[in-house]
Amino acid sequence: MVLEELEQIPEQLSLFEDNLPHKPYCTDDKNSGLLIRPKAIAINKKIIQPNTISKILWLIFDYDETDALGKIEATNSPYPNLIVINPVNGKSHIFYSLVTPVITTDNGRWKPLDYLAKIQYALREKIGADIGYSGLVSKNPLHSHWKVLQLNPKSYELGELAEYLELPLKLPQKAVVEGLGRNCSIFETVRHIAYANV
Repeated sequence: MVLEELEQIPEQLSLFEDNLPHKPYCTDDKNSGLLIRPKAIAINKKIIQPNTISKILWLIFDYDETDALGKIEATNSPYPNLIVINPVNGKSHIFYSLVTPVITTDNGRWKPLDYLAKIQYALREKIGADIGYSGLVSKNPLHSHWKVLQLNPKSYELGELAEYLELPLKLPQKAVVEGLGRNCSIFETVRHIAYANV
């Protein structure tokens, strides 16, 4: 597909807007701090919180080099749904939307969260994205400041993403899991102590 054709797909931007938190974190300048604003105001900010605190619908990666699309093609990675590019320096955020959101609260199940963490880790390693990026806020694809490429109109099942990756049997000790929810962080922090005491 040529780039002009790819840019004509509207579905993922609508999905992004429809599923934003009711009062997301947002800002026009990260250096001035994040604000909590109603969705109607927040969608006009350059930076916004894409996922709610209770579920993950978007896997987002911070790519600090230029030509994210070229890297994705060169590594035979799954085509993202959106790439949001800084027109000044070419750095971007790469978005993958999920068909079924993964619950991150106490009501969620551990296995999908663990599966998602492994997919996030493997995909981040494959495309060379920033390991320190938490995913709390991202470039807002609805804002005209960014250049937005809409590449894939179809959201992914976790298993579809996994087909492109070599998932680790377990996450490395130093893998950052905080971005996938409080339960991951707590589990990884206390499990060694709990197992020893049991």
